[in-house]
Amino acid sequence: MERSLGLLATGAMGICMPQILRADTASAKVLPPKGEPLLPGVNSPFKMKFSPRAAMGIFKTSCPGNTLDRIKFYYDNGFTAVEGCCSQNTDRKVMDSIGAAVEKYGLEMGAQSAMNEKYAPMMTANVVPAPKGKKPHLRGKAEIREYLKSELEKVFEMLRRIHGKTFIIGAGQNAEGLSEKEQYQNVLDNTRFCADLCAANGFTMLIEPLNLKSHPNIYFSTMQKGLDICKAVDNPHCKLMYDFFHEKMQTGSLDSLDAAWDYIGAYHISDSPTREEPGTGDIDYAALLSKIWKKGYRGFLGFEFKQSVQDKETDIKIMRTFREFDKLAV
Repeated sequence: MERSLGLLATGAMGICMPQILRADTASAKVLPPKGEPLLPGVNSPFKMKFSPRAAMGIFKTSCPGNTLDRIKFYYDNGFTAVEGCCSQNTDRKVMDSIGAAVEKYGLEMGAQSAMNEKYAPMMTANVVPAPKGKKPHLRGKAEIREYLKSELEKVFEMLRRIHGKTFIIGAGQNAEGLSEKEQYQNVLDNTRFCADLCAANGFTMLIEPLNLKSHPNIYFSTMQKGLDICKAVDNPHCKLMYDFFHEKMQTGSLDSLDAAWDYIGAYHISDSPTREEPGTGDIDYAALLSKIWKKGYRGFLGFEFKQSVQDKETDIKIMRTFREFDKLAV
């Protein structure tokens, strides 16, 4: 394993150093002029690091184009970050074009949903996921480690190309025939393995607990379960993606926020139970965003909501909502 880590780390150094230099020089360069914003005259940078997920179709009426068009739209409207632009299986030329766009507009790249397995007992029972619609047939500690290493190598290459640092990972489903204790140990061992590779390459993995109503039989179904693994792994390159919607849907509250605070790497925003934009459900986002800002959080706040109505009026309403939220950053 040490040899594998060494090889991966060496590869990372060869590619990451130019990226660091680009980041330093980008801060000094003049960014392109902004286009017409959705809210007339309102295009100053957001203080909070809201990061729209490019694949979600938010603001689709006002910006019906592709990912590159959306990146420019976010820049024109004052966003300083973007996320969810591609996966490790996306064409490399597309990855490079995304990387060039975020560099051109000075945006930070948030998390990509790269290894968030939902259908196989991947880490719980050491089962290698099969293509959709086919039954998994590879199972065992050596087999799952080889699979995880191979997938992580692809994820790391993607992140280097798009100038990202974080990605979402999951353990998969609960495993039939294995006790909770056995599953926990498998998940812990596999998560440690992945975290070590992340540390050697300078990236951070985010465990995202999902609710059982949306994702039946998923292993990470509460923030507490993810927190237990993060604490046991004890590696700063293994953190939590705190999704307000999933936690509220599963537990009925967001009381876990304070307990998980030191292990949270990023947040996902959508309302409950609608999974649409804030204001369509019962989560008090004004209070939440004010709280985490006052506690010192300055990281990514991902938009992972479906838009309730696809029209320009709703686009404008959503933009105004987040401009109001941004005023809480004092």
